[in-house]
Amino acid sequence: SLSRGGILSAFISGAVLLILLCRRIASRFVRALIVVTLPVVVISIIALIGAEAVKKQLGTYANLSGEASFRLRVIIWERVIRELPAYAWVGSGLGAFEDSFAPVSPAGSQGRWDRAHNDYLQLLWETGIAGGLLFVLGSWNFIRRYWWPALLGRERPVDLFRVGMAVSLLSIALHSAVDFSLQIGANGFLCALLGGLILALHKANDMSPVGRPAVRAFEGPRAE
Repeated sequence: SLSRGGILSAFISGAVLLILLCRRIASRFVRALIVVTLPVVVISIIALIGAEAVKKQLGTYANLSGEASFRLRVIIWERVIRELPAYAWVGSGLGAFEDSFAPVSPAGSQGRWDRAHNDYLQLLWETGIAGGLLFVLGSWNFIRRYWWPALLGRERPVDLFRVGMAVSLLSIALHSAVDFSLQIGANGFLCALLGGLILALHKANDMSPVGRPAVRAFEGPRAE
């Protein structure tokens, strides 16, 4: 999508993934292979998208505060925070951001904003403290019980897949702070799928002996 926030979140999560994989893999050859392979994959993706287009987007980081799109987003975020007390307890209603924000849109910006370009601020606007608390408690429970163990798991072969999924969710979470990533159907579905897979593999690990592939827990009974 050439989103600057998407590029930055992908870079951060890619660096985290590289560090975690190198710490978990004992073989120097495999570690070296990963260090070489990941940049090759990145360069291949850039070539597919178009090197000039990516270079142009990356060039805007040098003067991000003066970039029109980013300035507008900051103005919107400030106005959302300022007007939040009007919807403090239960919010304006899910999906009602465009209509409820229209009367308080900053002067000089476009007439209507259908998104806050920050999933977390928009969630607070639409659901208030009640929805915000549910989100925080649910996220904390998921992070503590499933995401963090997936990020640190290293006992079973399938744990490498769990690490990749956990880092992918990190990338989505970072991007959502500067855009409406989770309101795009494909991204929302991917986030739900990754979360479900992390939970399923965690449960499978609980049922599998250490040292055996956890995926065997999904297999049916074998014929004698």
